[in-house]
Amino acid sequence: VKKSHYLLSFFLVIIVTFFNCITAKKEANYTAQTTFYHIEQILNENQKDLNKQKKEYRQTCIDNAQAVAYSLQENPDALYNIDELKKIAQYVEVDEIHIFNKQGVIISGTHPEYYGYSFDSGKQLSFFKPLLSNQNLQLTQKIMENTASHIKMQYSALWSENKEFIVQVGMNHENASKATKKNQLSYLFKLFRVNNEAQYYAINSKNHKIVGTTHHHIGDVASSIGLKDTQIKEAKNGFFTEIDGQLSYWIERYTN
Repeated sequence: VKKSHYLLSFFLVIIVTFFNCITAKKEANYTAQTTFYHIEQILNENQKDLNKQKKEYRQTCIDNAQAVAYSLQENPDALYNIDELKKIAQYVEVDEIHIFNKQGVIISGTHPEYYGYSFDSGKQLSFFKPLLSNQNLQLTQKIMENTASHIKMQYSALWSENKEFIVQVGMNHENASKATKKNQLSYLFKLFRVNNEAQYYAINSKNHKIVGTTHHHIGDVASSIGLKDTQIKEAKNGFFTEIDGQLSYWIERYTN
């Protein structure tokens, strides 16, 4: 009798746990899908804001370059005066100023170590080479490593109004990113709280890097938290797995 009692109790525990798991999974799926919908709405709205801010920031970069060009055209003595150029950079709120001659060679600027570089000096600088054949262009480059020191910068360039020289202004990566920081996934997820019992991750579907989360591991690959590549690729429904060493029920949804 005692033996039967223990077996019965054992199976009852399994049955109760099984139904509890089913209920928990249903609730988790419903909560997740509702949450994913709200996240997508937030991201869509923020993407619109981000596109608007990028457009406005691009114009600000061009305006800064124009302000420097105008100042130097009105005060030619400052063209080769590093101290004056640094004052102008500080006033206009840019990190670098470079002056190119008509051949596309840097002849002056706030950073003498860059003198002599030209539009033929690597991929980053060659972006601005079309200025030599079209003096009406106003170009803003995306954030990338500069040719000389491999520091991440964002540059804008245009001709002076009198077409005597080209002005290029640069903002370092951190300053250039301030305008859009509040719309980045890594920032949004820090503020995002829907269910305190859940952790949310945004994972790049191509390289499986974590680009946003309410937890940590920003920039790490998904495998660093215990999520296998095969699970990401093959999972259609939720599944149990260990995340950061804790048994978790994982639900995912692809979004643009």
